[in-house]
Amino acid sequence: MNRRSFVASLAVLGFSGPTDAEPKPEPPQALLLGDSEAYLLARPFRAAAHAYRVPVATDGRGGSSARQWLKRGWFEAALKKHRPRTVLISLGVNCTRVERPVLARDAGELVLIANDLDVAPVWLLPPPLAMDNPQQSEAVSERCIRTSDTVQSLPVPERSALLALAHQARAALPEGPSHARELVCELERRLEAAQADAEGSEVAS
Repeated sequence: MNRRSFVASLAVLGFSGPTDAEPKPEPPQALLLGDSEAYLLARPFRAAAHAYRVPVATDGRGGSSARQWLKRGWFEAALKKHRPRTVLISLGVNCTRVERPVLARDAGELVLIANDLDVAPVWLLPPPLAMDNPQQSEAVSERCIRTSDTVQSLPVPERSALLALAHQARAALPEGPSHARELVCELERRLEAAQADAEGSEVAS
């Protein structure tokens, strides 16, 4: 039997050889990235993701700042690698004195990158004690929310999934005050407020 006949007989028997039809991994619904807080939150968020069967990817780099993620291309590379629908950004704690005044501007540039890649950014804001001046911290937080956050505009299923993940992740964190717990609690508060606003709008209509 020549080679062509042998290959034809395999095809008749159903042996078509290796194909590209194997299912590819599903892109994560959310990507958690940023500094050491993102690293610390990675395990509880992955545990929550497993419990709710919501795909989540993480990329935490201790000591990193918003400027590093922007200027070194880490942010764009992470979004292109994981292709999430939503990105949770934990940055701000490690900003130097020079970087702090421009944190909101850097945040805006990161958001433009996310928008260009059709990814919804949700900012995990640095806790007030991350900055020397509480008023400066509050101002930066407000600008980050105004220019960088899409909690209000997230589709209801994604917002609900993130809220469930945040609840579960907070429960998995060690008891006691910590930056990580503050970040998750603030995220929960904003998600719950957005959900309440959406429900109120539905009732009103």
